[in-house]
Amino acid sequence: MHALIVVRHGYQLGGTLTEDGRKKSEKLAELLALEIGNAEVRILTSNYGPAKDTASILATRLHGRVRTWNELSKLTDIRKCLKFASRCWARLGRKNALILVLGNTCCPIPLGDKQILWYSQGLFLDPRNFFKLLSPYRLSTDGAGPPG
Repeated sequence: MHALIVVRHGYQLGGTLTEDGRKKSEKLAELLALEIGNAEVRILTSNYGPAKDTASILATRLHGRVRTWNELSKLTDIRKCLKFASRCWARLGRKNALILVLGNTCCPIPLGDKQILWYSQGLFLDPRNFFKLLSPYRLSTDGAGPPG
C-alpha cells in the first residue's frame, strides 16, 4: 500500500505551528500510523512554515518522505484541491493508494472549520470516533472516490 498525504496549509497565519496545532498533528500521526501500518508514505507540502511543521511531525511518526512544492500554495479553492487529489489518485493507482488532503481555515479555501479536504476510500477510519478526537478536523467528503 502507498499513502500520499498532502498538507496544504498549517494551523495559523504566521511562521510556526501553534502548540495546539502540534498536539493535533501528533494525534493525527498516531491515528494514521495505526490505520496505514507499514505503507510507503509520501508527504507533499507547501513551503509555508506551519505546513512544513505538520509535514515533519507526520513524516517522523509515519517514516515518510517529505517533498516541498511551492506550487501547492496556488491551490486556492476546493475545486483545484480536489482536481489535484484526483490526479494524484490516478497516478498512484486506485487499488493500493490512500490519499489524504489536509487544509486549514486560514487559507483562502472557503471551508469553515473543515480541515480534511478529501480522502480516498482506502482510509477506513470511523469518522464518529476519529474526527471527534481531532476537533477542529472535520470531514468534508464521504471518501467515496475522487471527484470528476
